[in-house]
Amino acid sequence: MRMAGIAALAIFGAACGGAQGASDRPRIVTADSAFRADSATLAAIVERDAAERRRVAGMQTSGGFAPYTGGGPAAPPTYSSTDPPPPPTPALDAAGVRAVNTYEAAHYLQGRKGRVTLAILYSTRCPRSRRMFPGFVALARHYDGQPFDVAAFSIDDAEDKDGVPGFLARYQAPFDPLYIKPWQPGTLIGALGPLGFRLPTPWNLPYVAMLDPQGSVVAQWDGATNLAAIDAALQSQLAR
Repeated sequence: MRMAGIAALAIFGAACGGAQGASDRPRIVTADSAFRADSATLAAIVERDAAERRRVAGMQTSGGFAPYTGGGPAAPPTYSSTDPPPPPTPALDAAGVRAVNTYEAAHYLQGRKGRVTLAILYSTRCPRSRRMFPGFVALARHYDGQPFDVAAFSIDDAEDKDGVPGFLARYQAPFDPLYIKPWQPGTLIGALGPLGFRLPTPWNLPYVAMLDPQGSVVAQWDGATNLAAIDAALQSQLAR
């Protein structure tokens, strides 16, 4: 995919919603018309990326290259000898959703140590989250094969959580179908705060945080709309 496609994309829009006082859960609104004109641009990034991947695959096949089977340097250990391993991530439920509580979400992110991780808090019902998702998918595809992960956590209401796998499939998102269960006031920041999440009051969707290979937040965006800024931060981390 052409880097200019991502680098040129810097979009702005109204908030999807802020936290509702003591509940510290974002309020979801039903419209975000500021993104209507940009959705096609975001989708085009994904299509250009897919076309480029097909072109490169065709060149490798015609040139007689064997499929890559590994053999590169080993990945850094997830934990040092003094770090206790996190508990296992809950298995997929009958709907194909991996439902976690706030502290399990934090443990999931800690399990990505050794890799740069883009953590996304989103809702399938948030128009801005939907508009940004093609861009998140484009980033994941562009940096495929590098030490980079995307951890996208739905925070939908419990009655909507079963729609997460279908939402990811709609955008062809190669992400784990993660869902954070409803939480008690203060427990979300209590779990994610030690990693470096700020979550201001109010906070807005999608909330995006970038964690370095040591598992600490190095950049975050409240109500993320600027894909170019996220990409620039990601490039900086991967270049270290």
